[in-house]
Amino acid sequence: MSEQVRRDTLKNSFSYGTGDLTIITWDSALVYDSEGSTDVPDLLEFATSQLLELRYYDDLLSHELDRMHDAIAWADKGGLWARLRQYRRIMKNLMEVVLDITEITEKIQKQLTVTEDVFYARVYGSALTIFRTREWTDIIQHKVTLIQRNYSMLSDEVINHRSLLLELAIIALFLFEIIISLIQMVK
Repeated sequence: MSEQVRRDTLKNSFSYGTGDLTIITWDSALVYDSEGSTDVPDLLEFATSQLLELRYYDDLLSHELDRMHDAIAWADKGGLWARLRQYRRIMKNLMEVVLDITEITEKIQKQLTVTEDVFYARVYGSALTIFRTREWTDIIQHKVTLIQRNYSMLSDEVINHRSLLLELAIIALFLFEIIISLIQMVK
């Protein structure tokens, strides 16, 4: 191997004592412990499971965004009442997704401090950095923000239609009252 590859690989190496060595890369890890401790492999497994969870929820949100766009396009083809009813269904679904994903990402963020041991914390933190969990979390947060924006726009649309209907009802009541008054004056 070239000196650069060796240097890049070994920059993420950790050793607690003389009888252990851990080297972490994006797609693999070398863990040697002469005493047979499984603490470091357990930490790496935990970090990997968090990465897989983040990737799963990123994929879930991507599918949810696609579904939401399709549902909005379908709703816009219908009449006013059908569109408003579909918008409310979409908003309910979006609210549930955002709540679920927010709850799960908060749990993952709380788990980022799994150990008080400085060595294990350094290994775990490096693994999370190498696995780019921060970037995955940011991508998920961005998608949640997009869903929240769409929720707000749909909510505004529903409110505007309700306001319009309320204004029309008020005008109809005024006209009804004027017509009743005119009929009573003619009698």
